Amino acid sequence: MAEGTVPPTANLTEREGAVGPAVPTTTRAARIRTAVSTSAGFGGPPAALVVTAP
Repeated sequence: MAEGTVPPTANLTEREGAVGPAVPTTTRAARIRTAVSTSAGFGGPPAALVVTAP
């Protein structure tokens, strides 16, 4: 969010149709206002973190 870039999607070399906001191969510039990170632990509770820019 601070750098204003979206990193490439891991292991994606080519898009198959219009499937979501995938970013193949290169970083692109974008104004990001909200981001979500999800985690699932083995034996622990799942968690989601939502971050918004001021």
